[in-house]
Amino acid sequence: MHFYAYGINYQQAPIDLREQVHFKETQIIDGLNGLLDGGLKEVVILSTCNRSELYLLGDLPDAHPWINDYVEGFFHVSGLLPYSSFYEDEEALLHLFKVTSGMSSLLVGEDQILGQVKEAWQTAMDVGSSGKVLNRFFREAIAEAKSVKTRGLSSHVPTSLSYVGVKGIHDELPLKDVPALVIGMGKMGALAMEHLLEFGAKVSITNRTHLNSLKRQRDFPQVEVLPYEELAQYLADFPVIVSATSSPHHTVRAEDLPLREEEIYLLDLSMPRDMDPELGKREHVHLWDIDALEEISRKNSRKKAETLEQFLPEMEEKTRELMSWFAQADLTEVMQTVNDHCEQVALDTLEYIFRKTELSHSQKMKVSKIVHSALKKVAREPVLYILNGDENREEKRRALKLIGEAYEQ
Repeated sequence: MHFYAYGINYQQAPIDLREQVHFKETQIIDGLNGLLDGGLKEVVILSTCNRSELYLLGDLPDAHPWINDYVEGFFHVSGLLPYSSFYEDEEALLHLFKVTSGMSSLLVGEDQILGQVKEAWQTAMDVGSSGKVLNRFFREAIAEAKSVKTRGLSSHVPTSLSYVGVKGIHDELPLKDVPALVIGMGKMGALAMEHLLEFGAKVSITNRTHLNSLKRQRDFPQVEVLPYEELAQYLADFPVIVSATSSPHHTVRAEDLPLREEEIYLLDLSMPRDMDPELGKREHVHLWDIDALEEISRKNSRKKAETLEQFLPEMEEKTRELMSWFAQADLTEVMQTVNDHCEQVALDTLEYIFRKTELSHSQKMKVSKIVHSALKKVAREPVLYILNGDENREEKRRALKLIGEAYEQ
């Protein structure tokens, strides 16, 4: 059994490609079930604005191309392999630790990724695709991330793409009393709204589900709620527009925003993108999408990256410990298969002996103990021989797998 991590993320793939393989909430359950149907033992899917990653437990002969083919088939795309990342076993586990802690994020040390990993794991548990092994892996990765953030990232300055984007606008256009519109009241949109308010902007909000906007307004009565259905009619009234929805289509289209001589600042925090990229080619229009925030994020992240790097040896040690436990979990599974088989052989053998002989109850008990003990010894010896041998871990796993398969026949 192996642990795999496959991903399409901002480090290898451009935003045009990432948009095509972004798992929407409604697709994640189908993705999990499809992978289980394909023979994987356990699966977690993490899909954010910067990465779509699959964490899998199974035994695949050509794991990287197999998983890549599945993703291409799921999204009806091709050519993903050169843009994908792939890790196996200890490297995959270390990758999970680094992702969860924010070490691998576009904005190093960001606050949101930990919550996103928790949600991905919870969804997998709800579906039943995360079991004993992935539950342990994710629980330990989340605990380590919390510890790292507490010890290493004690700054109270917000660390999120929402903050970086809003701060970037504020640096060019001081937001005090500036009208700003936020489209979408999910977590990212709500964060953007709060940051705009902190910088003194006059914020209006809109959401496809009107009730969600009203709920936000109860907590922030200073914001104005606008009807989503009339979005195109009032877009031109705002010099600052932020969009963070889960819509599969553009919420801000080029034809909805008339040409203007005043500067307008657009912040697209969505994946797939909410704002028509053509808008960014216009004069007086400043458009930031997820990738456009990368340079700003890189500058702000260097110090935090150095801080997080000091925890890397600790993470490496924890992953080694977990992989040792994982190897024992493999052994436990094999031994259970062997013991189940031996138990059935013992029962069949004893049933035959007792049918052909006339033994007292005490004699039957002695014979039963002898038969069970002999069978367990015969079954246990080859397993112990493999575990105590000089072969590397991979060779031992293959040998144990063959024993398990033999006893399943």
